[in-house]
Amino acid sequence: MKATLRTVVAAFLIIISFGTAQAQADPREILAAMIMQLQTGTPNPQMYGQQLWQTIAIQTGNSGVYPQLAQAGQVQNIVLTGQQQLPQGWLFAMAVQHTNGQSVWMIGLSSITNRIEYANFNVGAEPAPLPLPRTTPTIPRPTPPNPSPTPPSDEPTSPAPSDSEACRKFPNLC
Repeated sequence: MKATLRTVVAAFLIIISFGTAQAQADPREILAAMIMQLQTGTPNPQMYGQQLWQTIAIQTGNSGVYPQLAQAGQVQNIVLTGQQQLPQGWLFAMAVQHTNGQSVWMIGLSSITNRIEYANFNVGAEPAPLPLPRTTPTIPRPTPPNPSPTPPSDEPTSPAPSDSEACRKFPNLC
């Protein structure tokens, strides 16, 4: 009985640790797997959100192959050039060196689905900076003198993360 209980507990801990390790995966490894899949026409439907899966199918004519990506060749190196946390995931910008050129990527990983929900790439492009949330500038306005001054507010002036430019651009991650 004790051996069975230990086996069940051990199996449970392995399952939990697998989910945690998967959620904390290196985005460069995820991108390398994605590129290989999109070069060879073997995309794994478990890696992609439904909208992205449909986009890949439409853009590749259901072949799963992006010819310009296949022509770039095997991945040599991936550099993480930027990252931004969003309410329901992460947005990563990466530059990839291939045997025949380079590509620049932006992918959005959902912490809810543990899938790639957004992807954009350009072959032969230079890395672009990751869009940051835009804050509303505060314009100083003259105020009439107040006989009893009020203490300054500690509230932030930046919009909530769900109102940011990044969330408007990548709503699946907010």
